[in-house]
Amino acid sequence: MIMEENKQIVAAIDVGTTKVVAVIGRKNDEGKIEVMGFASVKSEGMMRGTVSNVISVTKSIGEAVEAAQKQSGLRITEAHVGIAGQHINCIQQMGYHIREGKDFSTPFTADDVKKITRSMLNMSLNPGEQIIQIIPQSYSVDNEITENPIGMQGSRLEVNYHIVTGRQSYINMLKQCVEENGIKVLSITLEPIVSACSVLSADEMELGVALVDIGGGTTDLAIFHGGKICYTSSIPFAGNTITTDIQKGCGILPRTAEEIKIKCGAAVLTDPKDKQTCITIQGLPGRRASEITLDTLSQIIGSRVGEIFDEVKRQIVNSGYANKLPGGIVLTGGGSQLKNLKTFVSFKFGIDVVLGVPKIPVTSAMGDEYAQKIQSPENATAIGLLLRGFNAFDKLSELEYNIGESLVYNEAEEKLVSDKAEELNEVKAETTAKAEKKDKKGLISWQNFGSKFKKTAENLVNAVFTDPDEVPSQTPNDKETNN
Repeated sequence: MIMEENKQIVAAIDVGTTKVVAVIGRKNDEGKIEVMGFASVKSEGMMRGTVSNVISVTKSIGEAVEAAQKQSGLRITEAHVGIAGQHINCIQQMGYHIREGKDFSTPFTADDVKKITRSMLNMSLNPGEQIIQIIPQSYSVDNEITENPIGMQGSRLEVNYHIVTGRQSYINMLKQCVEENGIKVLSITLEPIVSACSVLSADEMELGVALVDIGGGTTDLAIFHGGKICYTSSIPFAGNTITTDIQKGCGILPRTAEEIKIKCGAAVLTDPKDKQTCITIQGLPGRRASEITLDTLSQIIGSRVGEIFDEVKRQIVNSGYANKLPGGIVLTGGGSQLKNLKTFVSFKFGIDVVLGVPKIPVTSAMGDEYAQKIQSPENATAIGLLLRGFNAFDKLSELEYNIGESLVYNEAEEKLVSDKAEELNEVKAETTAKAEKKDKKGLISWQNFGSKFKKTAENLVNAVFTDPDEVPSQTPNDKETNN
C-alpha cells in the first residue's frame, strides 16, 4: 500500500496463465476507485494457474509492474496478489469457544471470534498443503443462529468456516516471483472470490448465484448463497484448451488459433447463414492459405466448451446448491467473452445466464474510454484485488474487526500468528532438549552408581571368601589407628 498526500493507494497484481495485470488505484473524494496505473502484459511461465517457470513469471510480473509504475509515477513496494489453480481445495470446518466459569453475562467480542478463526490454523491438512483463507459462513450462540455474534451473551460461540487451502510449494513460488521484483506480498486471495466481489451484487449473493470465471488456464467456480461463499472449485480446462483444440484441428500455429478464436469463434452458431461461411487461415510464409467453415470451427469450440460446462454442472450438483441458485450463473473472465457463450450455457443449464463486469465505478486520469476498457470481464480479478486492498486498509485504519467482512482471515495479513507459532516451536524444542539432557545426566548418574555398587560388592566378596592366611597382619601403627 502506498500513501500519497494522505490518500490511500492500493496496488494489485493478477498473475494469470495468459496475462499478468498490475494495477494501482486510489479512492477519490467521491469514494470511487481512480485507476492511476494499469498494465496488462503476456504471461510467460504459467500453466493452468500455477508457476511452471519461476524466471519467466518473475520477468512477466516485472514488465507489468514497470509499465504501471511508469503510467502512475509511483513505485509499487507492496501489493495484493490473486491465486488460482487446480491445487486449490475447499474445506467446511466448525470451530467453537466455550466460556469458563458460570458468568455468561459478558458479551462476546471480536477477539473471541478471532481466537476461533486462528484456532483453525491447527487443523490437520494433507501433507504439503497450506491454508490460504479462513472465511466465516455462519455463527451461533448457545445453538441459536445469529448473523452477528458480537454483543451476544452466552456460554458457547460456534463459527462455521469455509477454508481455502492450496499446495504450499505453488504458493511459495508465486510469492517468490512477486518478491523477486522488490514487492512485499500483503495478501494472497482466491481469485474467484475477489472476482465475485467486483462483479456480483449483494442481492445476487443473498439469493444464490454461481460465478464461473473462465481464464486462460483454469475455469474457477464460486457459489454464493445467503450472502456467503459456500463452495469453490477449479477446473483445469479453459481458454487455452480451446485454442489448442483449434490449433490441432486446423494444423496452425497457436497465435493464429488464438486470433481466429477471438475474431471468428463462437460457442454455438445461432444464424443458419453463418454455417457455410468460410474463413481464410494464413499459413507459414511461402505456403498456401487454407479455409475452414464457421460451422466446423464452432463444432471444435463447442465440443470443448460443452466438456468444461459438464464439469461445472457436476461441481454445482456436488455442492448441494443446484436448486438454490435463483440468481442464475454469472460468467466472467477473458474466456466469458466468447461469442454466443451465454446462449450455450443458458440452454445447457436452463437458468438465467449473464455476463459479469465490474460493478464498482472506475475512473481514470486518461479518460472515460480508458476506464471503460479497464472495467471489462477479463479484468474482474484485478479490480476485485483492488477492492480487497481497500477493505484491508479500512480494517487496519479503524483498528477493529468488521464482522460483515467476508474475507476475515488472510495468512499474509496474520503473519503474527505464524511468528508466534514459530516462537512456541522454538520454546518447545528448547524444553525438549533440556529434558533429554536431564535424562542423559540421570542415566550417567545411574551408571556411576552401578559402577560404585559393583566395586563395593566385589570388596565385600573378597573380604568374606579370602583365605585367612593371605590376610596381612596388622602393624603396630595399624593397631594404634584402629584404637
